[in-house]
Amino acid sequence: MIVWLSNFINHHQAPVARELFRLTDGQYRFIEMKQMRQSFLSSGYPEFNDIPWLIKAWENIESYKKAERLFLDADVAVYGGYYPYKWIIQRLDTGKITFEYGERWMKRGIWNLLSPRLMKHQWHYHVHFSGKSLYRLNAGAYAADDMRFLHSFRGKQFKWGYFTDVQGKNLAELHSRRGSDVIRIMWCARFIRLKHPEMAVVVASRLKDAGIRFSLDMYGTGPEESKIKERVIHEHLEEYVNFHGNLPNAELMRKMDEADIFLFTSDRREGWGAVINEAMSRGCAVISSDAPGCAKWLISDQNTGIVFKSGNTDDLLSKILLLVRDKERIRRIGTDAYRKMLEEFSPQRVAARFIKLATDIRYNSGKTVFTEGICSPDID
Repeated sequence: MIVWLSNFINHHQAPVARELFRLTDGQYRFIEMKQMRQSFLSSGYPEFNDIPWLIKAWENIESYKKAERLFLDADVAVYGGYYPYKWIIQRLDTGKITFEYGERWMKRGIWNLLSPRLMKHQWHYHVHFSGKSLYRLNAGAYAADDMRFLHSFRGKQFKWGYFTDVQGKNLAELHSRRGSDVIRIMWCARFIRLKHPEMAVVVASRLKDAGIRFSLDMYGTGPEESKIKERVIHEHLEEYVNFHGNLPNAELMRKMDEADIFLFTSDRREGWGAVINEAMSRGCAVISSDAPGCAKWLISDQNTGIVFKSGNTDDLLSKILLLVRDKERIRRIGTDAYRKMLEEFSPQRVAARFIKLATDIRYNSGKTVFTEGICSPDID
């Protein structure tokens, strides 16, 4: 039995959960410790009800006790996003294989050392967890650096992430809704500072000045939205920039099918960036900053996407100008991105790799056959 515990299930975790349930012939459960907040539902997150592998521990005392029993007794248990320390200590004391998964801890640099949550985590790790059968699934390329800084999980880290659905398509189908004379650029995130929506407006202004035929569609809401809208008006970009607010995830996927370029401008506080998975899986040519946790593992620069230096507007502008003037490059990058997602980051492939990793750890002294890709050692 594999048990996965987190705060709540979302559409970035469900695809792998479904595959683990299928591949283990039903010997998989996802434990949801908290009810999803209304703010997430309002922003387009789907609800999950009547799912055979989902245990909602928050619903009642019976579900909570069932969750505890499953977590303690499972052959393999994974936790992250929520830390039931008493349960973890009990489980590790029995020698059972356990994984912690998570993004980087030091998103704000050394200031994170003042975080009570991080201090509590590190106290438990060094007092109760170190030396036990506990391993880490790093959701992002920079997490291992943080673990080394914190002297945690040495030699016990593996590459992980978030894994969205990848639909099998032929090339004609992949690009069937693209190819107009207007380059369609998509930006999708919360309008908050770490996402840097202002960089998208800078791009729009430069493309307008360069005489490029384009549209910029921005999806999401947030506290910076009004400022961005004011800036669009001030720079006379209303003809080019469109605001769409929050949409259900399924509708966003259809919009990605029509976009030529997906622009991602987040800084290092973006632990992973699952929307990049989604855009690449739909054949978009992604231009991303190098700071999100997923960029280094998903994007091979100029092949499966384009990377610019985080916060460097000049670097972003030079690269997007080259791209918008070469439609064949847009198509090629989108195609290679889709193939990478299908062949390396699909939920089916990832779930099978995780089962193999857990088996290797159980019967091969913590070592795995994987030397690269998801579930391979994340060298620290």
